[in-house]
Amino acid sequence: RLRTVTGVQTCALPISYFKGIDNYVGELDKKLGKNVVCVVPVGPAVLALRRKVIAGEVPTIAKQSDLFQDNLGHPSDAIRALAAYCHFIVIYQKDPRGLPLPLFPFTKRDNKFNFMM
Repeated sequence: RLRTVTGVQTCALPISYFKGIDNYVGELDKKLGKNVVCVVPVGPAVLALRRKVIAGEVPTIAKQSDLFQDNLGHPSDAIRALAAYCHFIVIYQKDPRGLPLPLFPFTKRDNKFNFMM
C-alpha cells in the first residue's frame, strides 16, 4: 500500500520503471518509423503531488491519505483531477491551468487548488 510509505520511499519508488516505459515506447516508435505511442505521465504527476502534500504545499490536502478514498488506493478527486489534466495536456497539447474548475466531484476544491494542479 503506497499510503503507508514514507516521503523518501515514495519519491524513489518507480524511477527506473518510468524510464523503462519511456525506453520501450522510444523503441516502438523507432521500429515503426514515427511517433505512434503516447504515454500519459499520470504516475510521475501523482508522485509529484504526493511530494507537495508531504511538503505542505497543497491547499485543502493535509496528508497523503487524503489523496485516496480507501485503503485499497482508489484515488480521491484530487488524483482524478490530476489524471484528467495529464490526459488533457497529452491530447490537446495545451496547458490546462486556468480552465474552469469542474463542479463534480471537485466541490470541496477551489481555483487556487485547481491552478496548483
